[in-house]
Amino acid sequence: MSKRHVMSCLLLAICTICLVCAPCLPTWAIEDGGSAVVVEDDLLVDVKESEDGAIDEVASSEDGMTETVADSEAIEVVEPEVDADVVAPGDGSEVVEEVSTPGEPVSSVVAVEEVVEDSTTSGEGLVAQAQKSARSISIAKAKVAKVARKTYTGKPIKPTPKVTLDGKTLKRGTDYTFSYRNNTKVGTATIFVKGKGRYGGTKKVTFQIAKAKTGAKVRGPKSAGALKVKGGKLVDRNGKAIQLKGVSTHGLAWFPDYVNDACFKQLRTDWGANVVRLALYSEEYGGYCAGGSKADLLKLVKKGVRLATKNDLYVIVDWHILSDGNPNAHVAEAKKFFANVSATFKGNNNVLYEICNEPNGGTSWAQIKKYANKVIPVIRKNDPDAVILVGTPTWSQEIDKAAASPLKQKNVMYTMHFYAATHKDDLRNRLASCAKAGLPVFVSEFGICDASGNGAIDKASANSWVTTMKSLGISWCMWSLCNKAESASVLQSSCTATSGFRIGDLSTSGKWLLKALNGSLPAGSDASVGATGAAGATSGNGGGTAPASTSKPVSFSSGKLACKVRQIGSWDAGNGKTCYQYELSITNKGVARSSWNVTVPFSKSIAYANGWNGTFKAKGSKLTVRSMDYNGTLGKGETVTGIGFQVTAKGALAVKP
Repeated sequence: MSKRHVMSCLLLAICTICLVCAPCLPTWAIEDGGSAVVVEDDLLVDVKESEDGAIDEVASSEDGMTETVADSEAIEVVEPEVDADVVAPGDGSEVVEEVSTPGEPVSSVVAVEEVVEDSTTSGEGLVAQAQKSARSISIAKAKVAKVARKTYTGKPIKPTPKVTLDGKTLKRGTDYTFSYRNNTKVGTATIFVKGKGRYGGTKKVTFQIAKAKTGAKVRGPKSAGALKVKGGKLVDRNGKAIQLKGVSTHGLAWFPDYVNDACFKQLRTDWGANVVRLALYSEEYGGYCAGGSKADLLKLVKKGVRLATKNDLYVIVDWHILSDGNPNAHVAEAKKFFANVSATFKGNNNVLYEICNEPNGGTSWAQIKKYANKVIPVIRKNDPDAVILVGTPTWSQEIDKAAASPLKQKNVMYTMHFYAATHKDDLRNRLASCAKAGLPVFVSEFGICDASGNGAIDKASANSWVTTMKSLGISWCMWSLCNKAESASVLQSSCTATSGFRIGDLSTSGKWLLKALNGSLPAGSDASVGATGAAGATSGNGGGTAPASTSKPVSFSSGKLACKVRQIGSWDAGNGKTCYQYELSITNKGVARSSWNVTVPFSKSIAYANGWNGTFKAKGSKLTVRSMDYNGTLGKGETVTGIGFQVTAKGALAVKP
């Protein structure tokens, strides 16, 4: 085919396209070198070829048919025998013909049989540009279905609205793709709809992400009023059951900065909490009874209560005994403290009093009752109806002891604490049994890691605990609101913010808490996810750890028992002392036994601070560890693991057999 023949076909194709597209494109010009094609009101006005003179001029009448062609040679115009639709080529190298059936409208005519081999010719440039314009459809003209307001969940929100164009539903992945911006926080988020295939361009639409709703499921004191205990349940002022869900601070003496208005507001309005627990250590370093400024700590507690009240939160004032073991050790100070605080807030409807966090070290329920019967009347003198939480033996786990011999005062609840990677079915069944029997239980502290506060995390076990507490209507607070370098902390240790927390600021525990508060956790099974330790009575958080490098295990024998002990963490305990955390495993080399005890020797004098999965007693440079009722049985060759403890000493410390 000659070049002139090709150009003739080209002109016919362009004319036809122009006639069809004229309603949408009233004026269309394509330029290539010295050539120009101009269409105005369906009339091909002028075509002039560049200097080679192949085509000098073409004029057309209003019906679009060519009337005159001035050229050095006559151009033969071949009329197609059948109507055909132009289908936009995929690669620009050929035009595919679709023959229409008689009577059907024709969108455009195919008049190009093949493409000129020389890609530098002006004719091919015209074809390529005509084809590109014919097949490019702007996605900006599409309609995108409105996206309903979304609720903040802590994860990227990615809606996939329906996209239509000229009544046709477009296909995601084939005709367009989605991308997002600002879809991980409260506010205005953007969806970018980018054309694909035969569609080009981008369309932008927005949607709103709202704060987590704080509706009926997370009622605060403004709507629920003063709480009371009725039929073993926590109820509102109208006698309707209510579940409190929130977070506990760490020791106020160590992490006071989180007690601020913006933080408490975020807990309530963004996270969906309706309770915060203020943990005031009694005896640990800087505690209320251990050298801390009583005036400053009391002021901080009162600040916390006022901020909680302002932000529609219930607040637990927690007398956080731990290393003191027996609450009677500081009963006089406790009475003065609670007398002061209850007098200040006697008119509040949102204050609960937790009078002893975790009795331990062999403290009996009878001793706890003795303490409670001294402290509760002090609070009742100022606030006759406030809900009071009472700790139970063995780090607030033996609630069955309280169920067997409850206190006589009204509006009293009994606390139970758990750490999900350590405590499993045995303790959870105890909770369910006591609650179903009518004992008012409040889980005022728990974590999703192991009982050390700084070990393995078990989300599946934690999910099962939350499911159980929800089914029983039991209120809870998670440990702890701080950035301490331990797995129980809600915040990353790198987070320096004390409010306005973003997802990236949250630890694994913090992200889990956010989901738990928003009610989006699965009803998980109790399958192990990196869990360690045995079920049964253990310590609580123990202040946690900031891990040092893990040491190699030290082996020694204690009678027929082979022991391995390893230091897994250490931190400054203040007063010139360092706290060391260890894990212990014991293998029975002798005959089967129903109990065991070992003595761990150290290089210098120590003081016992905390422990789990055993009972502990320090004397001089030795720590005696005895079995619990659930892990004492050991056959020959069997090993018990998951035993942990913390001791303090001045300077460097080592296990020294």
